[in-house]
Amino acid sequence: MLLHLVDGTCEHAGEAYKTVRAELNAYGEGLTDKPEIVALSKADVLTPSRSSSRPRASNAPPRRRR
Repeated sequence: MLLHLVDGTCEHAGEAYKTVRAELNAYGEGLTDKPEIVALSKADVLTPSRSSSRPRASNAPPRRRR
């Protein structure tokens, strides 16, 4: 199980997530096949208007649990 903490105050949270996925892919060892959870850190500092306008980190459907 992998846990990704993405900075919610980052302007490009989706790009940050994509960077981590690319690094996992480059490392290999089957890391991209592991189930994952993506969590937004610093969500407490987001205003309602800012959090609702933020794109999702990934448009991919949730990965199935194994």
